[in-house]
Amino acid sequence: MSKTANPRDLGFDYSTPIQVRMTDIDGQAHVNNGTYYQYFEHARATFLYETAGWNFFQDFIVILNSNIDYLKPILIMDKPQIWVKCTKIGNSSFHLSYLITGAENAEDTIIYAKATSIQVSVEQKTGKPVAIPEKYRSKILEALEHEKKSVDS
Repeated sequence: MSKTANPRDLGFDYSTPIQVRMTDIDGQAHVNNGTYYQYFEHARATFLYETAGWNFFQDFIVILNSNIDYLKPILIMDKPQIWVKCTKIGNSSFHLSYLITGAENAEDTIIYAKATSIQVSVEQKTGKPVAIPEKYRSKILEALEHEKKSVDS
């Protein structure tokens, strides 16, 4: 199934547009499956920066796990939008969910892909997990609570 209600109805409040580039397209005339990881990386970085003010040159994260469900190919003329939300936050890790959507027509939204990732805050020199800095944790928690309220209402 690749159609859905508005992503906001699913608790997603943050989105960023993605420009499909010619170099994203593979021999089958759609976005190569590996390129989706670049799209999610871009969305993750903008979400964390715009939501929490994350400074990636000072405070580091690594990806512990990522999963993608490909539902419909993205073509060169499509105008995808990536939605991001935090679904869980622990001491050193947090989980994000993503949707890549687009307008199929005036009334229907298409979901191209769904994804999840688990990020871990790490100390740069050792690569060992550290607590998520409080300056980010509090803002991510605010976003998480806001997303939960928007789904419940």
